[in-house]
Amino acid sequence: MTLALLSLPYKMYRKKITDGDVIYGFRMYDRPLVISYSRSGMNWLRYSAEYLTGHPTPGHQRLLKSGDGEFLFDRAHKGFMQIDKYEKVLLLVRNYKECLVRHLSEEWKAASTVTDFLEGKSALQPAYWYIKNLQAYDKFRGEKALLYYEDLVTQPASTLSQFLDFMDFSHKSKSLEEFKQDLSFHKQRSISLYTDNQQSVTLGDEEQLRYHSKKALTPEERNEFDLYYQSRYPKLYKKYLARYSEPHVTA
Repeated sequence: MTLALLSLPYKMYRKKITDGDVIYGFRMYDRPLVISYSRSGMNWLRYSAEYLTGHPTPGHQRLLKSGDGEFLFDRAHKGFMQIDKYEKVLLLVRNYKECLVRHLSEEWKAASTVTDFLEGKSALQPAYWYIKNLQAYDKFRGEKALLYYEDLVTQPASTLSQFLDFMDFSHKSKSLEEFKQDLSFHKQRSISLYTDNQQSVTLGDEEQLRYHSKKALTPEERNEFDLYYQSRYPKLYKKYLARYSEPHVTA
């Protein structure tokens, strides 16, 4: 793709959406539900889905490629409260040391211990929702799939292919090969849409996948995060989160 194409007009549509909508979902029970804790890569997933299918997805800002106004899926951050109302669920997961300290930076600074931070309930979207969503997903008996943010960044084509197949969107999707060829363009476009509302620090760069945890946490604190989940939720950790475990550091 030539640089000239960067100036192509994009038709933007804005919908007034409250935090409560995003947290609890949009009550579109006849569509698949996508659950994610904030800062887990939903913007990149939404952009990719909208571009490839031409249909919108719910959020503060969206990009339409056709006149069809039907949403592709429902979404929620507090998915564990809504999950049983859906037949098909996808959980988008990111390293807890990244998304939690990024989203709750002030709460982390004010916390006296890792445990206090992870179990605190005063935030609009408290940290314990991360594991509650995972517990609900694990117990869910309908159709379900799990995607990792890190795979969306490092293996976007194959991960998006899995996403489209699971959602039954493949029949209405543009060629992934075309998307793959222009991947850098699409990543930058997605980031620019995200930064209209919020700031992206890692910019979807695989070299920066641990940027926030390395900046905000000491090696000992990162170990404490790992140990918290390993000791309290050993089965869930082994099944879903072991990839985020770091080498143990002794004082």
